[in-house]
Parts: sequence; C-alpha cells; structure tokens
Amino acid sequence: MNTDRLLPQELSHRLRLLDVLDRITQAGFASENMEDVLSSVLDLVLDVFDADRAWFLYPCDPDAPSWHVPLERTRPEWPGQFTLGGEIAMTNDVSKVFSELLRTNATIQFGTHTDHTTPQSVVEQFSVKSQLQIALRPKIGNAWVFGLHHCKSEVMHDEEDMHLFTAIAHRISDTLNVLISTRQLRESEVRFRNLADHAPALIWMADTRNLGTWYNRRWLEYTGRTLGQELGFGWIEGMHPDDRQRCATFCQTAFDGQQKFDMEFRLRRADGTYGWIADTGTPRFDEHGIFLGYIGYCWDITERKQAEELLFKSSEEIKDLYNNAPCGYHSLDKDGIIRRINDTELAWLGYTRDEVIGKIKWPDIITPASQQIFRENFPRLMKQGFIYELEIEIIRKDGTIFTSLINATAIYDSSGDFVMSRSTIINIDGRKLAERQLHNLAAHLQTVREEEKAGISREIHDDLGGTLTALKIEAHWLKTELSANKKTIPLLDHVESMSQLINNATAAMRNIITGLRPTVLDDLGLLAALEWQAAQFYKRTGIRCLVNCIGDKGDLDKQYSIALFRISQEALTNVLRHSGASRVEIEFHHSDEEIVMSVIDNGRGMTKNRTEASIPYGIHGMRERVDQLGGRISFDIPPGGGFNVTVILPLPANGAEET
Repeated sequence: MNTDRLLPQELSHRLRLLDVLDRITQAGFASENMEDVLSSVLDLVLDVFDADRAWFLYPCDPDAPSWHVPLERTRPEWPGQFTLGGEIAMTNDVSKVFSELLRTNATIQFGTHTDHTTPQSVVEQFSVKSQLQIALRPKIGNAWVFGLHHCKSEVMHDEEDMHLFTAIAHRISDTLNVLISTRQLRESEVRFRNLADHAPALIWMADTRNLGTWYNRRWLEYTGRTLGQELGFGWIEGMHPDDRQRCATFCQTAFDGQQKFDMEFRLRRADGTYGWIADTGTPRFDEHGIFLGYIGYCWDITERKQAEELLFKSSEEIKDLYNNAPCGYHSLDKDGIIRRINDTELAWLGYTRDEVIGKIKWPDIITPASQQIFRENFPRLMKQGFIYELEIEIIRKDGTIFTSLINATAIYDSSGDFVMSRSTIINIDGRKLAERQLHNLAAHLQTVREEEKAGISREIHDDLGGTLTALKIEAHWLKTELSANKKTIPLLDHVESMSQLINNATAAMRNIITGLRPTVLDDLGLLAALEWQAAQFYKRTGIRCLVNCIGDKGDLDKQYSIALFRISQEALTNVLRHSGASRVEIEFHHSDEEIVMSVIDNGRGMTKNRTEASIPYGIHGMRERVDQLGGRISFDIPPGGGFNVTVILPLPANGAEET
C-alpha cells in the first residue's frame, strides 16, 4: 500500500475522531443534567455509526439478578427496551457477555461473521442483526454497558470504527464520572439541607471570604429574618452591639488561619430579645485539601448562661459567707500546711493571705502545749475523719495569744486518700474570760457562804450558847431551892423536865454549830477535823471510817481546808445514802506541790453509763469546789469494787498558799 495514500486516510481518521470527541465534550459542557448529556451522546452515536439503536445498560454485573436500560436513543421504526421499561431477568447468555466485556477494555463486535454471536434472546426481542458493546467503568458505582444495534441489516465495522467507538466510550466514562459525582454531590447537598433544616441546631455556611452563603430553617425561625437578609455579612446585624467587634476579630483570625473556632455571643431573637449562642465553626476542604469555607452550628445557651450567673452569684454569696463568717475557717494538707483560710481568721492572726497560704504550717503558730495536742489529734483526724472540741492556743503575728475551740472534718479523694482538713475555729477568749469571772464569783460566793456560816456559828455559840448556859445555871439553882422546902417538892419534876429541855437545846445547838463550821477545823486544822468527822460518822451510822495520813505539812490555807472538809463531808453523805458500804477509808497526802485526798468505800459503786441528770447533786458540788482551786477530781470503781473519789489540788509555787 502506498504511504502517500495512507497518510491522508490516517489524518482523516484522526480528524473524524477529534471531531466526535469534541462534540461529546461540548455535550458535557452544555448541561449538568446527566440524562441530557447522555442523550446527546447517543444521538451523536446514531448519526456517526448510522445505527438503529444506541443505549446504556446498567449494571454490567454477571451476578446481578437483572439488568435494565436507563437511557437509549432509537430510530422510530426500531423501539428498544427503554420503551418497554422495567427490569430484564438475567440469563446465562447475557451473564457470559457481561463477563467477557469486563475482561477487556476494548469494544466487542457481535454478528454472524464474528467470533461473538448475539444472544438469541436479544436477537428475538430486539431484532438485532449486529451490535457493538463496551464496558464503561466509572470510578463511582458499578460498570455500565455502552452499545449500539443494527436492526435493518448486519453491519460489520472496520478497525477505524472500532477504535472510534472505544475512544467515545472512554470519553463517556470520564463524563460519567463527572456527571455521577455532580449528581451525588447535589443529592448529598439536598439531603444535607433537608437534614439541616430539621435539625434543632442553628446551622450556617460561609465561603472563603467569610461571607455567609446559607442558613438553615431553624436559624431563620430563631432570628425572624429571611435568607436574603442573612447572606454575606447580613447576619451580623442580629448580633448584640457589645459583642460584634470581639466576635468579628475572633472569627476573622480563625478564618485567616483556617482553624476551628468556638465563640459565644448574643443573637437577637424573632421577638426582639437576645439569646446567648454557642457557635462552633469548622473549616471545609475538598479531596485535594483546597479550602472551601466554613460550616458552623449554634446552640441557644441562654438557660445555661442564666444558670451560670445564678451559680456565680451563689458562689460569691458562699464566698462572702465563708470569708466573713463570725468564726474562722481553714484547711490543712497532710503536712499541716495551711491551704485555705478565711478573712475572719486572717484578721485574728494579723497575717495577709499571701503570707499564709502554702507557707505557714499550723504547728508553727500555736503554743508548745497546743503543738502536742495537734500531734496527737491530727493523725486521728486523717484516719477517722473528724475531731471535735479541741482547745488550742494560737499565736498571733504580733506575739499575743488567743484561745480557740476547733472542730474539723477530713476531705478524701475517690481513692479514700486524705486530701485536706476542713476546720472551724471559734475565738473563745471572751468565753474563757467569762468562765474565769464566773469561777472567781463562785469561789467568792463559796468563801462568803463559809464566812457567813462561821459568823452564824459564832453568834449561835456566843449568844444562844450563853443564854442556854445561864438557863441551865438558873434551873440548877431553882432545883436546889425547891428541894429545901417540903411544900415545893412536887415542883421538882417540872424543874427536872426543864433542865432536860435545856440540855437537849444545848446539844441541838452544838450540832447546828458543827454543821455550819466545826470548830475543830478552825482550832486544830484539816487532819484533826477529818479524824473527828470519821468518828462522828461511825458513831452516827455504825459504818467504820478510818483516816490515813501520808505526809502532813501542817498548816493549810483555810480555803483549801474548807474545800477538802466539805468534799469529805459530801462523800460520806453519798456513802450513807447510796453505797450500802460497811467500811470507808479517807487517805490524805499533803506535799509541797499538791494535796491528794481519796475517799474509798467497799459498797456497790456507781453504775456505768449513768446520765448527767442522774448524777447526785453533791458530786456536782464537789466538782465546783475543785474547779475553783484549779484541781482535778475523779470518780472510779477500784479493782475490788466499791467507789473511789480522789481529789488533787495543786499548791501555789514555793509552797506559799494563796490567801
């Protein structure tokens, strides 16, 4: 074959190919509607190949149960499957054709003079004499079949036609990719907007210039504005004026950096009021990473803001109550370091908050005696979770000391480990002063009472005692005189009766004087008074009472003597009334530092768990006398049974008793 003749033929073929492909490309640009584009392509195929029918079949899947023809173009006299509509059941012949099409990327020609015969069912149903078919493989979804039919007569296409048909198929595959992607994108956008319009959130979209491009139905209903009013920067008109500059700057910074952002602002509602909005904006990118703009969603957080405001107000109120409470509050960590403290306690201490928090250990600002109390009780707090009523002496910044009463509970973490204490402090200096004043008053009243008793005792002794003595003398004289005269002898019995009455009155007077203030106490001292009282107790009750003295320093201040004598009196009275004892011992020890006195009986003792109200009044009186002298008193049951009252009174330094 002459090369000079072939070159024009090849050029003609290429020009034809380019023309057809250009016309397909133009059809793709002419419309974004998939059906319109593919119909134009099929019309072009009918014309270029002088075919009777051109069509698309879907899906090209040999395992599918059926297939259909979504689009075809035909000559009027040769209608096809599209006019029949519906699905066509898969047959073995058609399944084999689909398999063969998928194994090759080339066009297959079917006819009686080729290696590929048209399935008999297709020949009979569609009057096909010959056909071309090729599988289209778009990137999205299943494969398609693109084909044409010759129904009037069998046509055998040459290699040039086959190459052209294959090129057209490849171009259609590219077009299908675009059309399917566009359709799916549009369908996706429609679905998104339908979902977004029914979402409870306010949703918006913006382009790369930060201009609003879309707002969902909920947004428009919330603001009472139209979509046209919100587009661009229109939506900012609904933002509260006080929030605009802040949000505009924040939003623009995020856009410039293409970063996700969260912000809160007030947006005007349809009724003219403002609601708080929480807005989250997220940048959008395509599959190539190109920035497309933003999509955002908003929630009305007005109720949350109102709750936060109330919570803040409550928090401020609680903070004010904490800091300005009439008592002190502080918290210590496991090392005893102050981690929290209120203003009240700071004012008591004289420190600033910066001087205390995290810097001062609690033991460093309490007296040595209180440090010992702290060392004993703080571990107990961490273990058991509470301590109550601890008296602690606290040292102020200026060195002065005040007494406090502390109650504390422990705070633990989720693992049960100690975190810190929660302590309340009450300044009890005023109470302690009142207690001292009350103590002094009680002591003064006790002294006054004893002095009054002593005065009454003296007056009874001096006045009434003298009178009774005189009466007794007169009665004796009268008896003597009457005895000398026989006529008055009958009167002697009356005189004798009168003398006995005088003796009884004298004995009663002595008992009263002893009860008020035994003279032996004033004349001979405490030890002699105790021994005299023991003897009188045995004489009156029949209960043996012994006095044991270990070391007697002699003279004892009257205040101490009276208190101990009265305590022993009350103890013996309780023995008689409550114990049923047969024996009592009074032990007395007088050293330079202290006085110890114990009254021990062998009776039934005191029952355990006795309530305060059921404790005899005399025991309360004993406690008061001991407290007035700064001593200690204890009540216990000895190992062998019975009851023991022990009094310990400290003496002033250097043995110099107070007067």
